[in-house]
Amino acid sequence: MGLRRLKILCSVILGILIIFIGTGCKKSEGGGGIPGEWRFIKDDQGRSLVLRGVNASGSAKSDPQRMPNLIKDDVLRLSKDWGFNVARFLILWDYAEQEPGVYNQEYFNLIEDRLDWFQEAGILVFLDMHQDLYSQQTCGDGAPPWAVITDGLPFTCQTPWAFTYFQEGVTRAFDNFWNYSGPHPELQDHYIALWATIAERFKDHPAIIGYDIINEPFPGSDWDAIELAGKDNPNGPSKTFDQTKIQPFYQRVINAIREKDTEHWIFFEPRYGTPAEGRTSYIGRMNDPRPGESRIVYSPHLYSLTIEAGATYDPISNTIVSDWEETRVKELKTLQYPLLVGEWGIQKGLENGPLFLRHVLDMYDRQMAGHTYWDYSPTGGYSFINPDRSEYITFTTAIVRVYPQRVAGVPQSFSYNPDTRVFTMEYISDPKATGPTEIYVPAKRIYPSGWDLTMSDPAGRWTMDWDATKEIASITTGQGTSSSTHLLQIVPQ
Repeated sequence: MGLRRLKILCSVILGILIIFIGTGCKKSEGGGGIPGEWRFIKDDQGRSLVLRGVNASGSAKSDPQRMPNLIKDDVLRLSKDWGFNVARFLILWDYAEQEPGVYNQEYFNLIEDRLDWFQEAGILVFLDMHQDLYSQQTCGDGAPPWAVITDGLPFTCQTPWAFTYFQEGVTRAFDNFWNYSGPHPELQDHYIALWATIAERFKDHPAIIGYDIINEPFPGSDWDAIELAGKDNPNGPSKTFDQTKIQPFYQRVINAIREKDTEHWIFFEPRYGTPAEGRTSYIGRMNDPRPGESRIVYSPHLYSLTIEAGATYDPISNTIVSDWEETRVKELKTLQYPLLVGEWGIQKGLENGPLFLRHVLDMYDRQMAGHTYWDYSPTGGYSFINPDRSEYITFTTAIVRVYPQRVAGVPQSFSYNPDTRVFTMEYISDPKATGPTEIYVPAKRIYPSGWDLTMSDPAGRWTMDWDATKEIASITTGQGTSSSTHLLQIVPQ
């Protein structure tokens, strides 16, 4: 018997054992239903979504109309060439509300035009209200001039750009925004009213899946430098900021959005800085006032100042991947929200960059997390395309892999091994889910000589359809009246 056939036979035997004993041994992490069901955003057919894609894009920050440097063909490529099914689309406060309470309908129309492109490409979109360094007036992007209150404190633009956060005027601008009981509560009130307006404006667009409240919220004078040493400081200012400033702010935004849109998902991020390196966020569960189950998504970022400063990734000395994973596991035990990493990436030309990408992607598979890579911009230093829009093959080779896009049930685990090119997934079918399980299989890129799919289900109890254009394998299993466990494997021929 050939090695490949032996592997397939072992997979079938293992799957049968799982069916008989696996389901009875597992306990629900969410207090009921299928184990781990809370980890996933669901589509309108009750299938678990695994969302993987890109930010579109950083180029919007400097564009006069705050539009990303995208043409329609770029958007179509996202799904066609790389198998992405989600985009984090940057929008900016300063162009949406140039005068207090006056909303830029021309801007909203431009956003809708781009959403139409994403819909045609089969890509879901969540809108990200983006900021860096608070505003263009303070060396970054985000807030309109009328919402920048520095109390006359000075600031100058710094290199690297992130150091500008610690300029007095920039810090004070953030403090005035976060201090809702202070002299300028109108700043948050306007921001929240804008979100309600955006939700009402776009809630019926079929490409929309949700809203990311604010990008990388900097805590102002509550910044904790102790955490830069790589340790949590649970008695420091970060906990105060998270629990007394940003969590109440998030709750106010959630409440306002829900008055206009009860269906779509709301994404929130931990504070800027050290959580992206693996430090703890102290934000707890929030109330989602919509009818039914909560539709809130935890959306942290992953970046390493150490890697970028040293222009290299040393997997032995740099523990960001394991630190980040360990922290998110702990947080999610309390939050029990789906996990989608809103930003992550690495600079082009960085030593061991592809190894870093692989380690991070393997970790995302272990977490069964969604993610949106930073970013799709031809001139971006992190981008996986070149200025002429050709692939930056060093990155695309690492980023493009087999993954489940929609699962007619709840995944319990999945993984892809780039060395063996073997993909494995265990999932529990959900009798309430309709539609097939859909796996993205980049056959032309990864399996030029062909591939095989095996299931633990008995022959005749499952079928597979293959869409060679979209490179999607659609698997339908026999639906019973109760949940059952399946083991699926894809191997090269």
